[in-house]
Amino acid sequence: MLWMMIGANGYALNGSGRPSGTAGDGAGQRFDAVVVDGERVLAVGTAGELRLQFGARVDRVLDVCGATVIPGLVDSHLHVSMLGERSMRLDLTGVASKAEMLARIRAWAQSLAPDAWVVGGGWDDNRFAGGGDVPTLAELDEAAGGRPLLLTRVCRHAHHRDAKVLYTIDGGEVAYAADGRAEGWA
Repeated sequence: MLWMMIGANGYALNGSGRPSGTAGDGAGQRFDAVVVDGERVLAVGTAGELRLQFGARVDRVLDVCGATVIPGLVDSHLHVSMLGERSMRLDLTGVASKAEMLARIRAWAQSLAPDAWVVGGGWDDNRFAGGGDVPTLAELDEAAGGRPLLLTRVCRHAHHRDAKVLYTIDGGEVAYAADGRAEGWA
């Protein structure tokens, strides 16, 4: 059974959970209509375009009156709010070295307001070239440009903090260098 949804406030996501851009501008593919065959999305676009293409074959039309529609987002246990949060954080997935990690932190921090936090994560120091040397507290402070910083490791069991955050959060264990200075690991 072929049916059409109209009046949608729709957009498509790519495999990373970000809006899929058709022109590479990152704006995402927006649409107001969807054509569905059984449980399979056949097409998204404007209602006018899809009526021209599928109109005679459509058995039913459902007007969703401006509701947000994201095709394929059907898993009842998907943490949609986390997906949105993640898109607003520094993604360190796939960094291959301490230098690359610090460069990404630096670039992200420079894009933020002076009082904004640098929040992100996803790095795996086990995959770093040269044995997994992680940034020191001083390196994190410099890369964050004076902004508070909190980064969560890929396993979510370890965090990097800059000096501002390290000394304001109680609890947990902190790694210390041989000279007794805190290293930012927690």
